[in-house]
Amino acid sequence: MKKMLLMSLALFLMISPLLSCTRVQEPAQGALETVELKSLNAIPMEYGSLVGVTANPEYSQWAQLWFEDDDKTIRVVSVGFFDRQILEKVTLIPRN
Repeated sequence: MKKMLLMSLALFLMISPLLSCTRVQEPAQGALETVELKSLNAIPMEYGSLVGVTANPEYSQWAQLWFEDDDKTIRVVSVGFFDRQILEKVTLIPRN
C-alpha cells in the first residue's frame, strides 16, 4: 500500500508540471516596419496630423504620439517627457 502511494505521488509530481504549463503565443506574422528619424529634435510635418496619445504604465516616463498622413499611414513616435527625448525608431502601420 505504501509503495503504491509513493508511486502515485511520484507520477503526480512528474505529470503536474505538464498540466500547469500554458502555451507561449507565437509572434504575429507580418511584423510592422520601423524607420529611423533623421533628426531627434523634431517630428517631420510629413507624418501628418496628431490623432492620438497613449501611455503605458510600465513606462510611465514615455508616451506614444500617433500620427496619420494623407495616405492614411499611421506612425507611432515615442517621446520621453522627463528627459525630453524622442526615440529614433518610429513604427509604421500601413493602411489598405
